[in-house]
Amino acid sequence: MSERSSQTKRVADQIATRAISHVRFMRHPAFRRGFAEYRAGLPPDFDTTVEDVLQYEIGRQFAVCPRKITLLLANGKLNSAASELFKSFSRSVPW
Repeated sequence: MSERSSQTKRVADQIATRAISHVRFMRHPAFRRGFAEYRAGLPPDFDTTVEDVLQYEIGRQFAVCPRKITLLLANGKLNSAASELFKSFSRSVPW
């Protein structure tokens, strides 16, 4: 056995995952917070969102989308234009 392979640590098994809809992902508070903070010009706040950092970061990335998507929610409902844009985005990303 080489010295390098003996120093390699075993990678922990991944936790169980399940598919969720794009709507549920977008309605997550961390996604909405990331979107709102980016649009407000605030710097990333990863330290306080560690638990939901994936949703937070993707919300920030989605906020870079065209400015015609101004709101995620309107009257408590997900903006249909934002929903369709994120749906097409999520299909093209190799999660």
